[in-house]
Amino acid sequence: MAREFIEKIYTESEYYDIVKNTIIRMVDGVSVYDLEDCINDVYEIALRKKNLEKHPNIHGWLSNTAKNIAKRYLRKKAFSRIAIPMSDIKSGSQSDFEPMMEDDKYFEELLIILSKNLKVSEYTLFKLKFIEQRPNKELAEIMRIKQDSVGKKVSRLKEKIRNILRDT
Repeated sequence: MAREFIEKIYTESEYYDIVKNTIIRMVDGVSVYDLEDCINDVYEIALRKKNLEKHPNIHGWLSNTAKNIAKRYLRKKAFSRIAIPMSDIKSGSQSDFEPMMEDDKYFEELLIILSKNLKVSEYTLFKLKFIEQRPNKELAEIMRIKQDSVGKKVSRLKEKIRNILRDT
């Protein structure tokens, strides 16, 4: 029963268009391949969800799930840009790291490594600064410290991440 319902919402253009259009609206200039990956991720989640066919608002559920998948995609793309500020890693050049940063497996492994090796406050700063790309002024407000102190904390964090990456 559930599998039949998933096939129905995947094949009927009304449902498929909701997912596709939501992702396109959220991610400006998404490639066709990445769009298909995001759409498939939505349907993988739908397949695992129990009693989805009884959901009172399937359109809303699909739209919200597509938004969450699009946000995850954007975070991954934003994270891949941290190779630029970290390009001054002395043990290698930026070109050594670019292929790894584009690889989703490397991204997930890197997050696991950092979460294990950074303090909670450092990991939170890492996510806010490099994944969500929040400005120092906003970080200062969140952390309730001076803006100059944020810059120093970010510099120390970069150095610590460099050391962690060298050791792994």
